[in-house]
Amino acid sequence: MKPELRLFIISLSLGLLLIGIDILLDRLWLNDLHFDFFHVSGIPANDLFMRFLVLSSFLFFGLLVSRQMRQHRELMNKHTEAIFFQQQLLDAIPVPIFYKDLEYIYTGCNKSFEKYLGKSAEEIIGRTVNDLSPPHLADLYHRRDAELVENPGVQVYESKIKDKSGMERNVLFHKATFVDQNGTVAGMIGVIFDITELRQAEGAQEKLISELRSALEQVKQLSGFLPICSSCKKIRDDSGYWQQIERYIREKSSVEFSHSICPDCSVKLFADYEKEQEQKKDTDVSE
Repeated sequence: MKPELRLFIISLSLGLLLIGIDILLDRLWLNDLHFDFFHVSGIPANDLFMRFLVLSSFLFFGLLVSRQMRQHRELMNKHTEAIFFQQQLLDAIPVPIFYKDLEYIYTGCNKSFEKYLGKSAEEIIGRTVNDLSPPHLADLYHRRDAELVENPGVQVYESKIKDKSGMERNVLFHKATFVDQNGTVAGMIGVIFDITELRQAEGAQEKLISELRSALEQVKQLSGFLPICSSCKKIRDDSGYWQQIERYIREKSSVEFSHSICPDCSVKLFADYEKEQEQKKDTDVSE
């Protein structure tokens, strides 16, 4: 049975009970602690009116309170549905979200925040950063929270956070204060963006740039005019000494040489040898 219907029945029953007591008192006479019946010729009109008034008052009271209870229950149901829908929206967002009151106590979060920390909502709500984070990070979080409360608005900063595996990851905090119906700051809400992979990529990019700059500097060392002997092909270095071109380039870069002989030089250096080989072939053929 619904509460408002139960209240209406109770009010109606109470009204009827009072009327019954009034009728009973009219028919009974208290004398020497004994009830004696006496003859009643009729009920006065004013008594009937008062009894009707009493019954009507209880009926009106029951209807009024029942209506208020029904409206209150409907408002509570709507409020519960709104909270449930709000939580569903938060849980659907794929980034960690949390919110705190002015005492810096967690009052809510979404599923992504639970998974990120590796804790359930029951383990998070009602606690502070000192309960969930290492001391060096908790002190930083608390200091930033205090700055935001003292200067309401938006706060963005980069920091680290310990995830469920125990590893500290690079994150970007984006927090903002919210107000109550009177426009007074009531707490803060925060969003966490994991930028660990981004920072790792930036580090790899900086390393690559450094290596390219180093290589470019080495290339620049071999640029410009090089004094070279037109006969022996030696290079004159900055100190005025002449040295083999292989040694000069090896000292100025990471190039290594492997020696061989080109066809033209082969003809010049081994012309007599090749003639002897040809003559030997001709002799072998004639025999």
